Amino acid sequence: MSAATLIEPEAIANTMGGEPVLKTPVHSMLDLHRVILGGVPKAAVAHLGRLYAAVMPSQDFAALFTSVSTMKRPGPLPLAAGERVQRVARLTALAERTFGNQDKGIAWLTTAHPMLGRATPLALAKTEIGARQVERLLTNILFDLPA
Repeated sequence: MSAATLIEPEAIANTMGGEPVLKTPVHSMLDLHRVILGGVPKAAVAHLGRLYAAVMPSQDFAALFTSVSTMKRPGPLPLAAGERVQRVARLTALAERTFGNQDKGIAWLTTAHPMLGRATPLALAKTEIGARQVERLLTNILFDLPA
């Protein structure tokens, strides 16, 4: 079972700031796909950064997605950076579902884990393959399966 089937697209979009930030409603994965192709607003990084503010400085958080110079340029994020924002939003929404609240989910995502080579789940989210490992572990925890 993948995170795509566990997490509603609205939950991912809301973690990115929802309609006020994305400027369009998201009701399906296709809607979310269109948002990413159209360019994720930089305000989505700021929204996610506020969620992680208690555990990580905003500049360190933004560096997960793109360079400082890209953040200073006008316009939306480039496609690759938008995909990374969506990836972290997806993991954040899944961790929230798994642990019952956002704060516990974020704490888990920012704590080194032995089953992930002692890396933080958030650090693994820099790549899609790393994010899939985190999703698998979160799914196993959610359904009380062996890791």
